Amino acid sequence: MNYKEAKKQYNELRNKVYQKVEKELTDRFQKPVQLSHIDINALKAWQKEWCPRLAERKRFTEEELFWNWVNTIREMSNVPSRFELAIWSDNILCGLAIGKPSKGPAHNAIYRLQGSPIKHPLEGKIITIAIKTGTEYARALGKKHLVLVEPLEHLVKIYQRHGFTFKTSKHYPRRYSMKEV
Repeated sequence: MNYKEAKKQYNELRNKVYQKVEKELTDRFQKPVQLSHIDINALKAWQKEWCPRLAERKRFTEEELFWNWVNTIREMSNVPSRFELAIWSDNILCGLAIGKPSKGPAHNAIYRLQGSPIKHPLEGKIITIAIKTGTEYARALGKKHLVLVEPLEHLVKIYQRHGFTFKTSKHYPRRYSMKEV
C-alpha cells in the first residue's frame, strides 16, 4: 500500500472512531461533542484563542506554555496511522491530542494531550474524551494497550483513576502510563 492509500485508509478509520465516540459521549454528557482531525480550523483556534491565555498562566512549565501544535502536526503528517484528535463543542475548541501506534500489536500512544485554557462546555471531560477515543482507535488497529507518554506529574493520579498504571523505564519513554484496551 502506498502512502496516499494508507493515508486514506487511516483517515477513514479515524473518522469511524470519531463518530462512534461522539455519539456515545454526547449521550453520556448531554452536551454536544464533536471530534475531528487537527485541521487548519483547530490550529487557528489554538493560536488565536489558547496561546494568549496560556501565556498568562503561572502554574505551567515553559514546555507546556509553548508547545507548538502547528510544528507537531507538521512533524507527524508523514505518519498516516497517527492518532490525532481535536475536541469541539458548540464550535469551541476544547482539547487536542496527538500520538501514534506502535508498529506491532503492542499499543497506541498519546504523546501530547492538552485541554483549552479557556472555559468551555466540556470542562473536566477532556481527559475522558481523549482516553476513550485513543482506546477505540487502539482497538480498531488491533492494539493491546493505550499508552500516555511522559505524563505530566500532576495528572498521573487522574490517569490512574482511569485505569492506567504508571511505569518507568531506562529507555524512551522514561515515564509512561499504560492500560489494557
